[in-house]
Amino acid sequence: MSHVFSFSTDAFDPANEPANEHNPIAGHAVLAWFRDKLKADGYVVGTPSSEDWGWYIDVGRDGAAYMLGASGEPPEQGANVDWVVQLTR
Repeated sequence: MSHVFSFSTDAFDPANEPANEHNPIAGHAVLAWFRDKLKADGYVVGTPSSEDWGWYIDVGRDGAAYMLGASGEPPEQGANVDWVVQLTR
């Protein structure tokens, strides 16, 4: 089962992200933020990797494995970015 949620913010700057080698879709910055928070809570977290739909990290703890994905397409300069995050077990 997957859980998908979305939010809009200017807290993450897609212009400062590494290039996604598949498509010009942002998501690395959101996952870097999640990675730090999850590691602080005791999860084992991989490094963000690109996909054609955005970015993902592998997350695990207590025998459970998850994939956390994120994508966002920046609107015109100065506006919030709409982000979509998906968690799949």
